Amino acid sequence: MVTQERMHVTTEMGKYLKTRRKHLGYTQLEVEEETNIPQSSISSIEKGRGKKVDKLVLESLCRFLDISLETIENFQIKVEAEDQLDPRLQLTAIEHEMRLVDLDQGLDELKEYEPLLFEHEQGKALEPTFYYVAGKYHEDKKNYDEAIEMYGKAIALEEQQSHARLITVDENNSNIQPACYVALARIYNMKHQLDQAIVELDKGIECYIDGGERKYVFFHLWITKAIVLARMDKNQEALKILESLRKKNEFAIHSDARLAIVQVHVELLNKMKLYAEAIELGMTALEDIKINNLSDRAFELWSALGESFSKEKQIKNALLCYNMALKLEEVIPKKYLIIKTYTQLGVLNMELGNLNTARDILEKAIQKGELHKDESRLVEAFIHLAECQIVQKDEEKAYESLSNALRISRNHSFDLEFDILLLLIDICKRNNLQEYHKYSDQFINYAISDRQKRRVVTMQRFEADPPSVQF
Repeated sequence: MVTQERMHVTTEMGKYLKTRRKHLGYTQLEVEEETNIPQSSISSIEKGRGKKVDKLVLESLCRFLDISLETIENFQIKVEAEDQLDPRLQLTAIEHEMRLVDLDQGLDELKEYEPLLFEHEQGKALEPTFYYVAGKYHEDKKNYDEAIEMYGKAIALEEQQSHARLITVDENNSNIQPACYVALARIYNMKHQLDQAIVELDKGIECYIDGGERKYVFFHLWITKAIVLARMDKNQEALKILESLRKKNEFAIHSDARLAIVQVHVELLNKMKLYAEAIELGMTALEDIKINNLSDRAFELWSALGESFSKEKQIKNALLCYNMALKLEEVIPKKYLIIKTYTQLGVLNMELGNLNTARDILEKAIQKGELHKDESRLVEAFIHLAECQIVQKDEEKAYESLSNALRISRNHSFDLEFDILLLLIDICKRNNLQEYHKYSDQFINYAISDRQKRRVVTMQRFEADPPSVQF
């Protein structure tokens, strides 16, 4: 049996052949008619991507395009001899571009980078990182289904490579798998699928490689787990995690991780009604935040302190904290965080009896929620606006606000229907609306099916945002 000789066709070689064909004025179909080379094969050759092609097919194509095969072979040698980019460094640069410069521009670079996965000897090992970066793009764009798919591909590829021993233990220390798991947990946390978030976090903790790359992932796994546990009302477990993290030596080195833990700790203390302790801890962190110039952390901490002072009935201090947080709106990268602060400030004004002011602020929270497309915070703003409208006896508008909240909650599988339906039933009953029986039936069905799963209380939810992956 004679083995056919095959040649690697790089992207550069493919571009060269495509340019030559177009220069001669031929379409791919016309080349197929003249050479009997299938149009699909011509297309594949012109894309390159390191695919192996029968040398006889290339010879036939070159003859038709009036190119000597030696030209192609010399072109390949020339390409291989040129100064080569380090593909790992190039992928890292794309990550940074997405994070720090322009998300869409980074995606364009990622698409151009993809052929290297097929051409370069390191390509196979870099595939998981490629899909991880693609997942991060979709997550930041709120394309959550696509993000879940990309993160899943990265995890599967990393597992396949490990099992097939395609990369050594020393090389398999990128911590891409745990980075993907914490990203999946962020998405499920946002969707209020808290049990699934914990499943992903535990997988990430199990496969995290101590001493590997992306050391921040260790903190993100545990901080996010504390946040999710707090939302599940497992406050003591969450508190134990935070206290354990603060004792670690690495904790003192990473300022963002350190302040993230403090900020989450303050919110947890608020949730546990330990407001004085929350104030004490938060006040000590303000100087640290100022020194490290961390605007997102400053914003979140001022907001959390506003809640602490509000619950302690220190209204002037609460207003000072909330207003200070709002002054940071223009400088924080995560603009969606502002929605919660407007909502909190609106609720505080409602409790003070400033109903018109409260309504204006809550309506602004809704505007921000719609602008930044953050449905989880938007639905909370709608609920509190409805409560304000009920107190103002504007029940028609309250009904409209609650209908919007119910629609968003159901579209995104948020676990908030209990509170929304309860308020809708109350409005329908007082106003003799025919929807009363419909919402009553829905409420009963929901209570029966979800009574064991329900963990969210609308008036007091744990709102800390899990840390984003840093590059």
